Amino acid sequence: MRPWFKKKRYILPLALLALILLVNIGGNNGSAPVAGAPTSSAPTTTTSAAAAPSEEATEEAADEPTEEPSDEATEESEPTVEPEPEPEPKVSKKEKAFNKLSDEQQDAVGSAEDYLDFSGFSKDGLIDQLSSDYGSQYKKKDAKKAVDFLEDHGGVDWKEQAVRSAKSYRETMHFSTQALIDQLDSDYGGQFTHDQAVYGAKHSR
Repeated sequence: MRPWFKKKRYILPLALLALILLVNIGGNNGSAPVAGAPTSSAPTTTTSAAAAPSEEATEEAADEPTEEPSDEATEESEPTVEPEPEPEPKVSKKEKAFNKLSDEQQDAVGSAEDYLDFSGFSKDGLIDQLSSDYGSQYKKKDAKKAVDFLEDHGGVDWKEQAVRSAKSYRETMHFSTQALIDQLDSDYGGQFTHDQAVYGAKHSR
């Protein structure tokens, strides 16, 4: 007996089946659309979707801090303002008058103030003390200029100096009021004016 695949009743149906399969395979490789594949006529949104920024990208861009200008850039952009010159300090009348004195006269002013800190002096008595050979030995004109400076600029009150001098006399000796006045206005004593001597004697107790 022949095998079954050599018999005609089996060969024809198998050949027909093979032909059908070949036709189907050839059709699938052609232009027939495959199920589930997109057609060429369907509009694509790939380009527009890629061009438009996503919401996440927009939010991330908004959250990023903007770069602030550096201090150096700010300083360079700001115009430099030159400071106004400070006003010169005001000089008092006393300082102006003192600056007009000579160096010797300014020294005499200092010596006069030292004497007045130590004891009471009249104007003439202070000038004599400054110009005396037994005192500071300034020239008479320099001694007078120094005392005038103190008198003109409130550095000395001669009545108060008479009171101080009168108290000094009373500390060393007992005096009547009249005797004390005579001592204060004497050319050999305090050399105060009479009014100054009277004021000093009456206010020395």
